[in-house]
Amino acid sequence: MQITIVSGSNHEGSTTMKLCSYVAKCLADDGFEIRLFDISTMPLPIMREGEKYEDHEHVQNLRSWMGSADGIVLATPEYHGAPSGALKNAIDFLWPEFRDKPVMVASVCGGAVGVSSLLQLQTIVRQVHGINSPEWISLSGADRGFDADGAPENPKMKGRVEGACAYLAKLVRALR
Repeated sequence: MQITIVSGSNHEGSTTMKLCSYVAKCLADDGFEIRLFDISTMPLPIMREGEKYEDHEHVQNLRSWMGSADGIVLATPEYHGAPSGALKNAIDFLWPEFRDKPVMVASVCGGAVGVSSLLQLQTIVRQVHGINSPEWISLSGADRGFDADGAPENPKMKGRVEGACAYLAKLVRALR
């Protein structure tokens, strides 16, 4: 089974991408094939209604990966209480690919817990007919550190991320 992870940060080496890489490791260790779409290295054009984008390699890769996924992870930095514009733009290319698929959302923010972006992402997932995982991940403040092996430095946060990934894996298996 396959899970596609979308990192919604357009900054190379971002904490959002570090989180996505750890989530990918956790899910791969659980037997899933992982595809990781990093918006910072695979930028997308601004989506315009009516345009086809058949010649845009990154749009076609994203659509293909999401279409063949059994589960999805959407991760975003929280900007001013909202998901990144880059992630929202990516989702705008994809709405048919979400139908009936389990989706886990994750956020990274510099201050307090990034719940606003998570709630907004879950609303978007419902609107595109995805199935929200009741578990989500929010890295904030001091919990944003990662060790040399790519795992969250805070043991409680590491356990929280691993638990959310295990729940998504269970949900994907149950629905597929």
